[in-house]
Amino acid sequence: MTKHNLKDELVILASALKEIQKKENDEINFFDAVNMAGQEIRHSAFFAWLFDSSKPHGLGNKVLKVFFKHLYLFEKNANILGKLDVNGSLLEKATDSVTLFSDFVQGEIETERERDHIDILIRIPKTETVIVIENKTGTLPHDDQLIRYSDTVAEKYPKYKKIFVYMAVTDEPPINHGGKNDMQVNEDYCKFTYREFLAVLDEVKTDIPKKTIKGQKLTIILEDYKKMVTNNLLHENPGAYATCEEIMEEHKEAIEALDAYRNSATTEKVLQYCKDFFGATTVEDARQFMTQKMEDVFAGEKHSNLKSLFHIVLMKPSKDGKTGFVLKIELEKRQKNGAWSPTQTRIIKALETAGMVPLDHKDSTVGVYISGKNRSMEILTAKERMEPFADVQPILDQRLTEFKKTVIALENVLATLTPASPAQP
Repeated sequence: MTKHNLKDELVILASALKEIQKKENDEINFFDAVNMAGQEIRHSAFFAWLFDSSKPHGLGNKVLKVFFKHLYLFEKNANILGKLDVNGSLLEKATDSVTLFSDFVQGEIETERERDHIDILIRIPKTETVIVIENKTGTLPHDDQLIRYSDTVAEKYPKYKKIFVYMAVTDEPPINHGGKNDMQVNEDYCKFTYREFLAVLDEVKTDIPKKTIKGQKLTIILEDYKKMVTNNLLHENPGAYATCEEIMEEHKEAIEALDAYRNSATTEKVLQYCKDFFGATTVEDARQFMTQKMEDVFAGEKHSNLKSLFHIVLMKPSKDGKTGFVLKIELEKRQKNGAWSPTQTRIIKALETAGMVPLDHKDSTVGVYISGKNRSMEILTAKERMEPFADVQPILDQRLTEFKKTVIALENVLATLTPASPAQP
């Protein structure tokens, strides 16, 4: 074998990887085209669409009914679901508990996305049943969110039967992260996996009329989704395995170099770490986020996208490699008339009084002071960002703790604001 330097090896490897990509994507797939694989919010939207009986897929409540059957039979979920009350008796004592559980799905099905920050909330009014699905394609639960969701549902639907589902790519348990129950398995949540959901879709497909245009189109959609999940999340593509083996053997040095780079502090890892540190919610841009208290300021506003106008921003490192990761907090104009919104005006005035924004804010963006007159904070230097991510986590913790002092001060200012008037219909 001809010996190449590492740079040449990486160039050759890049060419070889195209062979794997070709084998993995040898067919047109809509879900691949929109880069859905790692986007939890898009998977959740698709699930909610399938579960909603009013949507034009024509399946009615078939998908949710089959989902219920698989959910009850999956691993040890019967231990949780069997405790549900059915006409004054435990479900587990019924002769055919699986069928009885599936019969909870009757009448119209109502689904909502991101209600009270719950990924998918499903209501079945006819049988007084509510289902919470926490969907994870890679991230972990944070800030006691599993417990918060179950508390919220218990408060809002006291008379409903309550079903909690933790759905993940792998067979991981629903573990609480944060709070007094940190790292404990949440016994209220049933486990479910993407692999098992594909089995649900396979069963549903058998009832789709193949001779109608709608049936043919729906079948293609479900098959495309299955292929996308199988290839990109479950990583099961036998056609590419042999090529992978050959490439791994031929380009060991280059692959090791890539693995080392993968373990460095990439933008995605730092962003996710920052979000987890603050228990943050995501806004429009992938590099922007806000805390729950920040988001609550906009709860009564007329424009649903207004929350995207006030956020914490993680600035990407420069392409020349001279800067690291920088955090800042800012308000940004996005109204068509180029004016600040009423809520933004209230926020700016309060922050002016607290000395946290400049008095002269004529630009389209107003930055909140982090310390002194600085409106940004470098949380990882150019050198640190190239270190293995595990090595820089203590540094991140220390600097984010300092940054959090400003965030807390900001939240305290927001807490003093007069609540906005309820949105008009």
